[in-house]
Amino acid sequence: MMFNDYYTVKRGDSLTQIAIDRGLCSKSKNWPSDCLRVADKIQSLNPTLIKNVNLIQPGWKLQMPADSPTVAPAASKKPPSSGNGKRIALGILSMLGVGAALVFSKKGKKASSAA
Repeated sequence: MMFNDYYTVKRGDSLTQIAIDRGLCSKSKNWPSDCLRVADKIQSLNPTLIKNVNLIQPGWKLQMPADSPTVAPAASKKPPSSGNGKRIALGILSMLGVGAALVFSKKGKKASSAA
């Protein structure tokens, strides 16, 4: 039985970048869906800390998946929903260190932005 390990969040970290750095996913042909699944797995291991996968705080000690095969491969061939697209975009912005918070309306249009 493998036990999970822990990671302490640093300033500028995102769940997807932590997963890449720890070898739990990569920027391969399934990018970014594989990394988003790992981010969801990390969130499921830390439900009291992580309420939003796009918002983590420095100093948090996160329980990490024991190894890469902890998430099932994607079986669906249908395109991601608009909600998943927003999540991908926000994850990429987070990885690039963009500090702006984007707020979207229910129809997916940009409603406002804040610095």
